[in-house]
Amino acid sequence: MLCIKVLLFAHLLADFPLQFGHIYRLKKRYLAGQLPHAIIYFMVMVAAGFPLLAQGRYWICAGALALSHLAIDLFKVRVLDPRSRGRELWNFLADQALHLVAIAIACRALRPLSLLVRDSLWGAVAGNGALSTAVFFCIATFAGTYLLDAARATFGRGGGSAADPVTRQHGLLERALFFIFMVAGGWWMALVPLVIAARVPLANHLTKQFRERGSLLSRGDLIGNLGLAAACAIAARLV
Repeated sequence: MLCIKVLLFAHLLADFPLQFGHIYRLKKRYLAGQLPHAIIYFMVMVAAGFPLLAQGRYWICAGALALSHLAIDLFKVRVLDPRSRGRELWNFLADQALHLVAIAIACRALRPLSLLVRDSLWGAVAGNGALSTAVFFCIATFAGTYLLDAARATFGRGGGSAADPVTRQHGLLERALFFIFMVAGGWWMALVPLVIAARVPLANHLTKQFRERGSLLSRGDLIGNLGLAAACAIAARLV
C-alpha cells in the first residue's frame, strides 16, 4: 500500500500540476509533443523513488512507467479524444484507470524492496497520514480541474465546454480550502460556509464580464467543488 501511495502521489504531481499548459497543447497537436511530458514523468518517478535508486529493479520500473504513460497518452490523444464528444468524463476516467493499473503492476514488481521504502522518509510521512492527505489533496485540486471540466463537457447542455481560466483558478482554490478545512475537522468546518459566502464578492472582484461572473457563481460548479473536496477529505481520513 505504501508503494502505491508513493507512486500515485508522483503520478498525480507529474500528470497535473507539472503538466504545464504549453506541454498539454503540444501533446494534443504533435506526436513529439508527448516526449517532454514523458521525460518529466520519468524524472518525478525517479525523485519519488529516492530510497531505491541503488536498485536496478526500480530504474527498470520507473522507465516502464514512463513508457506506459507515453503509450496510454498517445492512445488517448489519437484514439479516444477524436471521438470524445459527449464522453469526455468516461475517457478521462479510463485514461487514469489505465495509469493506475500500470502503477499497481510496478508496485507488485517492487514488492521485494518494500522494506527499503518503509524504512525511508516515505514511511515516516505515511505513518502520520500526511502522504494520504497529499494524494487526495492533489486529486481534489489539480486533478479535480480536469475531472470537473470533463464532467461539464459530458453532462453540460449542448455538450458543455471547459471552464474559463478565471473560473478554473477560483475552483481550484475553493476546492483546496474546502479540503483543508474538512480534513482539519472540528471548528475549522465552520469556515466552509464562509468560503461559499465569499463567492459573490470574489466573483465581483475578479471578473467584469457577465458570462465569466455567471460561471463563477454557477450552482453546479459549487456542488462539484464541494462534493469532490468532501469525498477526497473523507477518503484521506479513511485510507
